[in-house]
Amino acid sequence: MKEGIVLALFFTKGNSLASWEKSGLLYREKILYEYLLERNLLKSVIWFTYGKNDSSLALELFDKGVLHENIMVVGIPGIFSGRVGQWLYSLIIPIMHYKIIKKVDILKSNQVYGAWTPLIAKYMFFKPFIMRCGFVPSLNPRISPNIFYKIFFNILEYLVFRLSDISVVSNPVEYNLVKQKYNVKNLKINPSFVDTKIFYRKSSNNQLINKRVLFVGRFENVKNIINTIDGVLGAGLSIDLYGDGSLKKEIKNRYKKYISNNRVNINEIIPNNELAKQYRKYNFYILMSYYEGMSKTLIEAMSSGLVCIVSKIPQNESLVTDKVTGIVVDGFKSKNIEEVLKNLSNYSCSDISKNASKYIQSNFTLDIVCEREMSFINGILE
Repeated sequence: MKEGIVLALFFTKGNSLASWEKSGLLYREKILYEYLLERNLLKSVIWFTYGKNDSSLALELFDKGVLHENIMVVGIPGIFSGRVGQWLYSLIIPIMHYKIIKKVDILKSNQVYGAWTPLIAKYMFFKPFIMRCGFVPSLNPRISPNIFYKIFFNILEYLVFRLSDISVVSNPVEYNLVKQKYNVKNLKINPSFVDTKIFYRKSSNNQLINKRVLFVGRFENVKNIINTIDGVLGAGLSIDLYGDGSLKKEIKNRYKKYISNNRVNINEIIPNNELAKQYRKYNFYILMSYYEGMSKTLIEAMSSGLVCIVSKIPQNESLVTDKVTGIVVDGFKSKNIEEVLKNLSNYSCSDISKNASKYIQSNFTLDIVCEREMSFINGILE
């Protein structure tokens, strides 16, 4: 095993350290790298981001004890921070920061979108490249109707999957589809992880909220959020939403009456470690998406012992076995959701809660995912 490994992570194009902090995702995203650094499995980690103030923000977070001292953040120069500038910058990062990248042992992408940057660096500096993606854009039939967008991602995916040293997807469904579509040989699975120290099932259910359903995620069409809210309300239940997105204004306008009487409650984004405390207050979590990669919020909810009501899509069903580790809804319409929610008494919710928590905590821990991560890294460097 190589010692003193330096890893460079290239952020999804447009994403920044500031956006991670603002969205409450920083804790979730940093923990894998801090785990590897604290155990001396990595010497240092470099994040190439698209935030113009990210380098100074990283120093502030380090001073507060929020960010590990061996995570170096390289933000985008202000001159490139516009939309066109970001595209240009994504192509010239290997040139602008060649002194840093020359000292790196391994390159890694955070998603498909932006993975061309480490791919360019791979061939410029002859460095190994791990192409990691939480979801495969071209496999999402609803993500965009734009034909140019679809062509772009099909070409990009073909290149990064075929030319990377190892490609990593988050679930067996996408593994099989990518394997078939691009004939990828060196394809691996490493799922999303859950920090079981903070996402766990309470032994006592005395203080759980029974008549409110929890949703955590983006307020976007792909999440089927409007039908979700309508289905919950139609079943006589209430819903608490944690998140943000383009549909937030529509939700506020559409459900004014229900917001005023607390049937619909819109909450601001909170840090992931704070969100863990909220999970433990609920019995039920809902995710009726048209498409998912491997939902981190679903894994967190299951680990926390919530009974998860999910849409019948392959990615959800790779985690949720109907009536065993959750409840699968056959259909995306509000009436489909309403019918299931009205009949929750027909399910053994206590058993489902225990099964879900046990399943996640046996298969998706940080230890397991980090062990796989290091096996990929060491396998390439040997």
